[in-house]
Amino acid sequence: MKSKEITEFLIRQLDIINIEMNRQNAKNQRDFIQERYEASITDLTHAEDSLKQFQDVYGISPELQVIEVSEPEIKLEAEIESEKIRA
Repeated sequence: MKSKEITEFLIRQLDIINIEMNRQNAKNQRDFIQERYEASITDLTHAEDSLKQFQDVYGISPELQVIEVSEPEIKLEAEIESEKIRA
């Protein structure tokens, strides 16, 4: 009879500890995710500001600049290869 009471007491205590550890783990994960979210927002804001500055200076986004610069070169290379095939 006594061993049953001791066992039940220990199980209840372990259950309390387990619940508390799960709560603490969930809180830690929530805090981590919140910190990462806030850091991501800050990084995104910096990236947007940098892009806006670049566009203010050069008037076009970097991706469009690369396309505009490389497109004629790609067309010229395609024409050269086409001529090589014809010859």
